[in-house]
Amino acid sequence: MHEPAALKVGLESTIIDIVKYRRPITGLGTKETRIITLGRELMQDRRVSPRVYAETIRAFGITGTVDLVTLMAQYAATAFVLNAFDQQLHSDQRPLLPTRQSGSGARAGGSADATGCHAAVGHPRLRAIGS
Repeated sequence: MHEPAALKVGLESTIIDIVKYRRPITGLGTKETRIITLGRELMQDRRVSPRVYAETIRAFGITGTVDLVTLMAQYAATAFVLNAFDQQLHSDQRPLLPTRQSGSGARAGGSADATGCHAAVGHPRLRAIGS
């Protein structure tokens, strides 16, 4: 959903692939490195180390860091809601994210995660709410 828009506005595919495939962060600028590192610590470790916090504040300032964390939190909240209602892509949509391996918290077919959400469809759980 977001990958085509990011490419359209000029984000390098290298950056997308580092996030998308969870590759090592190499060859990127300081700000790009800080954003990805911050996001990985928040999503994987559920905390930010003092070193990453200080580096992020140096790169973006307090307001910029708060903006980044807030944006990441919004994506995480969206993924949380989509997963609660087992939302999947429409049958005519091609997944842009790789399928996560079993045991990593995602079901085959790819539930949403904070790195990208799946489009909502009329799921029985949602239909039950309306009845």
